[in-house]
Amino acid sequence: MGNKFLDDLRQADVLIQIVDASGNTDLEGNHAEGADPMAEVEFLAGEVHQWLAGIILRNWKRSARAVESGRALEDFLAERLGGLGFSREQVVAALRECDLPENVQTWSDVDGLALARTLQALGKPIVVAANKTDIAPAQNLEALVKAGGIPVTADYELALRNASKAGLITYRPGDPEFTVPEDSALNDAQRSGLEKIAEFISGDGTGVQRCLEQAVLGQLDLISAFPVEDETHYADSHGKVLPDGYLLPRGATALELAYMVHSDIGDGFIRAIDCRTKRIIGKDHVLRDGDVVKIVAG
Repeated sequence: MGNKFLDDLRQADVLIQIVDASGNTDLEGNHAEGADPMAEVEFLAGEVHQWLAGIILRNWKRSARAVESGRALEDFLAERLGGLGFSREQVVAALRECDLPENVQTWSDVDGLALARTLQALGKPIVVAANKTDIAPAQNLEALVKAGGIPVTADYELALRNASKAGLITYRPGDPEFTVPEDSALNDAQRSGLEKIAEFISGDGTGVQRCLEQAVLGQLDLISAFPVEDETHYADSHGKVLPDGYLLPRGATALELAYMVHSDIGDGFIRAIDCRTKRIIGKDHVLRDGDVVKIVAG
């Protein structure tokens, strides 16, 4: 894997792997016919596992001696992997799940790979976006979905967003339908193309929003919260409704949201208001997904 990719991987909390479900692209990104998209899924996972295992087992004999001399294994690995974005909690969970030999001197390449696989699943999960579902053979889609892939049609999503931005249609990402205003300036070719898209996305949408939500809300288990100034109209001082949304770890508090908005607001936190219930909440109040909150600070 290239250095740029490895640097991106180091910083990422979750990966979205886009594969050509139609089978018209090979592992090098070249046009091909009859390529197996599952081979690409397995290739990336394998490369990530080998990369992590290589870091875990680097100079392992000397590292194992340090652990046997009294240093906690989880602390040693957390320090080694901390620069890659793995937390100590993830290291502890991976060690518990893998049930590796207690004698770290005996760890083999197989043990290193087992730990790498578990760490990747916990700390850098991969969501597979099975793209081009509109032209994908059924057997390809079946295999990808069975492996946890999410069918998407990115071209259709892009077309809908561009049309919406141009005012030609009304579309909300993730919806399985869109509307065409009576005064829309669509030409015949555009109408024909949109009719094709409408028929295809009916029921399930393009899959793009679902893929993003699976990555952020599913794999990372984050919640969304919306700070506002006007608790009645859910707006900021300019009247803009729900101007900003913040992603926080599940279990985050009102005070943590305040600090995400601005450090001064966090430092000056007095109280907050749950805009739906109009109830006053304190700094330790645990937020729920979708909460709209007014923060009062001094």
